[in-house]
Amino acid sequence: MLIDFYEVLIMCLVMLLPIAHPLTGMALFMGFSERLPLKCRKDVAIKSSIYSFLIMLAVWLSGTFIMENIGVSISGIKIAGGVLLIVAGFGLLFPPSNGRGASYSFQGSNIAFMPIALPGTAGPGVISMIIGFDSFLSEAGYEGGRVKDIAIIASFVTISFLLWLGLSFANRIFPVLGATRIAILSCLIGFVQFCVGAQFVIDGIKQAFF
Repeated sequence: MLIDFYEVLIMCLVMLLPIAHPLTGMALFMGFSERLPLKCRKDVAIKSSIYSFLIMLAVWLSGTFIMENIGVSISGIKIAGGVLLIVAGFGLLFPPSNGRGASYSFQGSNIAFMPIALPGTAGPGVISMIIGFDSFLSEAGYEGGRVKDIAIIASFVTISFLLWLGLSFANRIFPVLGATRIAILSCLIGFVQFCVGAQFVIDGIKQAFF
């Protein structure tokens, strides 16, 4: 039973880590929280990891039901998540001139939920992967059971903990980089996020119409 737990946990992490790794969250965190005080940045780190866990858990518990009964498709999730990433990337590329925040509603501790947790960590790729967990694990020979369920939840906890570690480490980088380097890094991060969001939208449109 313990062996099955670790096997399922490792399998889930192998599927999730390439698309939910903490580097994306760190990049968004560094771009949007540069003007926040240290205490607020620590709060954002904790809240982001909690929100990411809750999003992944909610998707796993209700994702299939929502898709089947409300009519939300994977392509729709990709397009919506892509738009959010485009908005976040645009805000990093062209921050407001008033100097009070990074972008639109992405200000203060609000960035913990959006865009760091959603779609930065638990984005369209993660959501679609979690929804397909049962079929992936069944094909690998792991049928439903309490051990499998606990292992899946443990993978969400692990991803969230790694995100918290990454954001906590990013807090130590701020004093070293300085304002100018962080501003340059924010623009680079914004461009990458903009491109990733555009690609999600393109993939979603292709999947929906072609």
